[in-house]
Amino acid sequence: MRCFLWLLFLSGSLGNPLSVTPENLSIWEGSCVTISCKIKEEHSGRPINQVSFAWYFNPSFDNDRREFSGELLYKSNQTATEVLSERSNRVKFVGDLKSENCSLKISQLRRSDTGTYGIRFYWKSGLLPKQQKWLSKVTITVRGTPSELIQTKSPQMEENNTYIVACSIPYHCLDEPIKLSIQGLEGRHLPSPKSDLLTTNIEIVKTEQTFMATWEDHEKQLTCLLKTYDGRETTKQFANLMVKYAPKGVKVNADPGGAVKEGNKLTLECTVRSSNPPGLSYQWFKDGKIWNDWLPDARREFYSLKETDSGSYSCKAKNDIGSINSGSLTIDVQYPPKVNIIMPPSPIQEKNNVVLRCSATGNPPIGGYKWYKSSTSGIITTGSELRLEAIQPENSDTYHCVVHNEIGNSNASVTLNVHYRPKDVQLFHLNHLPIKEGDQVILNCSVGSSYPSINYYIFVGSSGDTRRTPRSSLVFIALPALHTSYRCEACNSVGCTSSPSITFDVLYGPKDVRLSQEPSGLVLEGNSVHLTCSVSMANPKELSYTWYKDGQLLPLNSTEKVLFIQNVQSMDSGIYHCVSKNIITNAESPIIRLKVNYGPRNVHLTLDKKAVIEGMDVNLRCDNDAYPSVATYKWYWKGEEIFMESSKILVLRKIKVEQSGEYHCEAFNSISNKESQLITISVSYSKATLMKRTLISLGMVLAIIILLGLLIYGLKKWKKKTRSDIGSTQRTGSFFVRKAKREGLPNNNSRPNGGRTGSPLDCQNEEQDGTISYARLQFAHSGLQDRTIYSSVMQPKVGLDSSENSVIYSVVKKPSFHPKNDTKMDYENVTKKEEEELHYSSLVNLAPRSRPTNIDLETDSESEDSIQYAALKH
Repeated sequence: MRCFLWLLFLSGSLGNPLSVTPENLSIWEGSCVTISCKIKEEHSGRPINQVSFAWYFNPSFDNDRREFSGELLYKSNQTATEVLSERSNRVKFVGDLKSENCSLKISQLRRSDTGTYGIRFYWKSGLLPKQQKWLSKVTITVRGTPSELIQTKSPQMEENNTYIVACSIPYHCLDEPIKLSIQGLEGRHLPSPKSDLLTTNIEIVKTEQTFMATWEDHEKQLTCLLKTYDGRETTKQFANLMVKYAPKGVKVNADPGGAVKEGNKLTLECTVRSSNPPGLSYQWFKDGKIWNDWLPDARREFYSLKETDSGSYSCKAKNDIGSINSGSLTIDVQYPPKVNIIMPPSPIQEKNNVVLRCSATGNPPIGGYKWYKSSTSGIITTGSELRLEAIQPENSDTYHCVVHNEIGNSNASVTLNVHYRPKDVQLFHLNHLPIKEGDQVILNCSVGSSYPSINYYIFVGSSGDTRRTPRSSLVFIALPALHTSYRCEACNSVGCTSSPSITFDVLYGPKDVRLSQEPSGLVLEGNSVHLTCSVSMANPKELSYTWYKDGQLLPLNSTEKVLFIQNVQSMDSGIYHCVSKNIITNAESPIIRLKVNYGPRNVHLTLDKKAVIEGMDVNLRCDNDAYPSVATYKWYWKGEEIFMESSKILVLRKIKVEQSGEYHCEAFNSISNKESQLITISVSYSKATLMKRTLISLGMVLAIIILLGLLIYGLKKWKKKTRSDIGSTQRTGSFFVRKAKREGLPNNNSRPNGGRTGSPLDCQNEEQDGTISYARLQFAHSGLQDRTIYSSVMQPKVGLDSSENSVIYSVVKKPSFHPKNDTKMDYENVTKKEEEELHYSSLVNLAPRSRPTNIDLETDSESEDSIQYAALKH
C-alpha cells in the first residue's frame, strides 16, 4: 500500500498514461510473445512529451533509492549493447516512439521467463517542469506445451441441424504465424474453415468448421491440430460429439403370430434399434387410430383375445428429439358369430315403420339368419332384417335372431314396446270466483291413458309463465294479470299432450305507480310545473288520486292524475308523492323532490361585535337565502371591492382605526346576485393608544413651554446686553464699581460726590459675590480703542488699619499694543507682581446711604448712588 501511495505521489495525478494490454498473457515454451504498449496523447488534460522508459523483468521498488529496479530488458535512452541481461538476445523492442508505440517482443520463451514484466515510464505533462513517473505491469505465464492452452468447442447437437465446432489458442506474436485445423470431419464441413481470427480484447488464433449433424456422428472423436511457425505439430482431442436424435429402426413384433383364435393370449412389442437420449415412450395405433396414450412400456399383452382385437397394429417410439412410426402388423382373431339386433331409435311410437336388423360378425363368415317371436311358434322370417309396418301397441313382444357359421350358432333377442303419448288430457281449477291478487289458485291436470307412464306435467300461463312439476296439480298465488289463461301438458318419454285452455280474471290494485315532473330540468321561481302520477296497470282500471307534499296531504279538490303548480315559488319546494287507488287497494308512488331555484335574497350583513376597538378580530357574516346555495361572495369597503375575499365570512384581523367605514357584501349563485345593506364600522382607539397619544400631547405642550421660556430668557439677556453696550459707549475716563448687593464698607468712610470725574468708566459687577469686583477699563489711547482690561479688586480684610481714604490697590497690567481693530481681550491676575508696567488705583469706600429696600438695583438712579470711585494713577 505504501508503494502504491508513493506511485500516486510520484505520478502527480491519477490516471495511466500507458495502455498495456492484456495484463495477463499465457504462451507456451519455444514460442514468442509481443507485449502491446501504447503511449497516450494526453495525461490529465496535458500533452505528454519528453518521453523515456525502461522495460524490467520482475521489477521491485527500492525504498532507499525511491525507484523501481529489476532485470533491465530495454531502455529507450541506451543502446542494446548497454543492456546486460541473459534475455537481451531474445528481447527486441518492436515499438516506435514516433507512433507512440512502446511494444516489446520476447522470442524463444522458456519456462523461466514466467513472471512480471514492467515498463517504467517517464514524461513531462505540457509545460510543467516536473518529471512524471509511472509503472505498468504485465504477467506472462509460459506453459510447457501448446495443448495446455488449446481450447475446443463442440456444442450439444441435434441431428439435421447445422453446428460449428472450433478450436482456438491465445497467441501474441503475429509476426511468427501459426495454423490451426480440425481433423475428423473430412468431407463433412459445409463452408471452408475460418482461421487466424482475432478478438478485440485478446489476441486469439481460432479455426472453425460448420457441418450438418447426423445420428451417426454421435460419440465421434475430433482432433485440433496446431502447426507452429517452425513446423512443429501439436494435437489435442475434442470431447466426443454428443448428437441427439430421434429413435431409429422402430417395428412391431407379435407372439405367437398374426392369426390367433379368440380367447388365446397375444403379446405385441415395439422394438427400437437406437435412440439418444435413450429414454423412450410408446404409443400404439390400431387401424390407423390412436389406441392409447404415451406409455413407457414397449409391450402390450392380450390375455384373452376377442373378436374386436382383430385389426392392423402399429407403434410410435418417442424421445426428447422426435418420434418415429413403425410399420403395420395385422392380427386376425377367429371366432363364432357375434349377434346383435339393431333397433330403431327409441321410443318406438305407434304407426311408425319399424325395422329390426340382425347384425352378426364371425370369422369364418356368417352362414344364415332366422327370426322368431315369443308369443307365437315357428320362424317369422329369414334374412338379416325384420320389418313391421305401421306398428300398433299390440305388436309389442320379444323377437329372436339366430345366426350360424362354420364354427357354431349364436342368437340375440330384443323386446319391442310401442310407446304413445298421453291421451284425453284436461285442466280444471278448484277456486271460488272472483279471484283476487294474492289468493291461492289450485289447478288440476287429468290424463286418460299413457305408455310409458307420465314423467311430468307442464302448466303454461298466457303471460308465458311455464312451470314444470312431477305432480298433476299446481298451487300458486294469483298474480296481477288481465284475463289469465292456463293450459297443462302431460308428458312421457314419447312426448307431451296439451289440454284445452281455461281462463280466469285476477283483480289487483294499481301497479308501478310513477311520478314525473315536467319540465324535468331546472325549475326557476315563477315558472309552471306539472307533476303527473302514472299507473302502468290495474284491474279494475277506475282509479282515483291523492297528492302529498312533505308527507302531508295536499288540500286539493281534484282527483286528477296531474298536479299543476302555476307561478311556482320557493315555498313550493319539497318532497311530493301521489297515491293511486281502485276498489282492490291503493299504491304509493316513489317520491320526487321539487327544487325551485331562485337567486339570493334577504342578503343581510351582521357584525359579531357591538363595539369595535382597534386590535380586535372582527367577523362580518353575509347571510342569505338562495337555491342553489351561494357559491361566491364579494366584499366591499367604502364602495371598493376587497379582492382575495370570496367566503361567506369576512375576517378583519387586528383591525385598525383606518379600516373604519361602510362595508357591504354581494352574494352570487347560478341564478342571480344581490347586495346586502351597508353596515358602518367605527373603530375606537384602545386604552393603550389613548394613553400614548395623551403622553405625546403633554410632551409637546411641555416642550413648547420650555421653548417659550428659553426664548423669553434669551430676549431678556439680549435686551440687557444691548443696554449695557449702549451705556459703555457713552462713558470714558474714570470707572466705577457697581455692587450687586448693598453692604457697608468696613471703615465706614464716605467720599463726597465732588471727588468723581466727569465721565465714569463702565465697570459693572456681574457676580453676586461681594468679595471680588471686576472692572473694565477703557483707555483713550488710539491704539487701545475698544480694548478691555480686567482687573481684580480685593476687599480689604477686617482688622486692617483704615484711613480716611481707605485705599485699596489693584494691579492693572498695561496692555500691549496690537494691530488696529484687533478685538482680543487680555486677562490678568492682580496678585502677580512680576509684571513690568503697573497702574495703581486707589478705591475709597463710600459711606452707605439709606434707601428704600424694594428699589431695583439696576436702575439708573440707583447706580449713581452706589458707585465707588477710584483714582487711577499712571
